[in-house]
Amino acid sequence: MRASERRSDKPLGGGLEPPRDAGRRARYEAMVELAGELELQEDPGILWRLTGGNPRALITIKRRGLERWVQEEILDSTWRTLREAMRRRGENIWESLEKAVEDLDEADVELQELMLENNMAIYIAGSDRISRVPDEEWVRRRYAYQIPVYYHAMKVISARRSLEVTPQDVIREVE
Repeated sequence: MRASERRSDKPLGGGLEPPRDAGRRARYEAMVELAGELELQEDPGILWRLTGGNPRALITIKRRGLERWVQEEILDSTWRTLREAMRRRGENIWESLEKAVEDLDEADVELQELMLENNMAIYIAGSDRISRVPDEEWVRRRYAYQIPVYYHAMKVISARRSLEVTPQDVIREVE
């Protein structure tokens, strides 16, 4: 069954419900529609939890496939960023990484800067004055992960205290 044929009010896998907030619900519906037009076979809930509905990410998933997208777009960038952090700080970045996963606002400033430089995170302080900031684990008051999959990749890497993480590991994190 194609994503466009799925009812968007069905649970998102893992027992999660579609967004109830009208704005988020509309973005979710738009993502389901685009996923259908792209004929993506992946569960819309998984796509939502990885991409946050980002159209560019969905189009890239169509071109490359989900696992290849996670590998080439997300893990390669994350590894590059964390290796640079290790080079600058020494091998032990795990505590700093744990802080970044727990609360990106409280992460080590040098790691925040590297994540901003590598487009893994964005600075959002003050954006709540012009729009509603989603209440998500990957969004904080001053910083947010660019898309949710970066948060999930960092969470898996942090939990393992290893860069030896596969796309399947990241995908399983959101199932």
